[in-house]
This record gives sequence, structure tokens and C-alpha cells, in this order.
Amino acid sequence: MRIAVQLMAFAVVYVLSIGPLFWQWYAAWNANGSYFFAAFYEPLRVACEKSETVRNAVNWYINLWIS
Repeated sequence: MRIAVQLMAFAVVYVLSIGPLFWQWYAAWNANGSYFFAAFYEPLRVACEKSETVRNAVNWYINLWIS
């Protein structure tokens, strides 16, 4: 049970970290930035491509950080 809670906490922190690190991710894809950020957030990008609900939620959260 403890491992499940830790994995869930990691997943939440992972998704929430895209907000403050959005510009690093954006630079990795559009301005020859760090490959690390492109690779690190690839699972989240794929999830956003596959689910409109996930995409809308992530975009809403990112907009809180960049606007």
C-alpha cells in the first residue's frame, strides 16, 4: 500500500511540475533547448495527445503559470 501511495504522489508531482517548467519544455521542442526536458515530459505529451480531457486539464494548469 505504501508503494502505491508513493507512486501516486510521484505522478501528481510529475504532472504538476510541467507548470513551472513549461518554458524549459517549450525550449526543448522549439528552440534547441535541453533534450532532458523533451524526454522527461514525453509521457505527459503523449497522454495529452490521446485524451482531450487530459490535454484540457494540462493546458489549463500551464496557463495558470504562464499568464
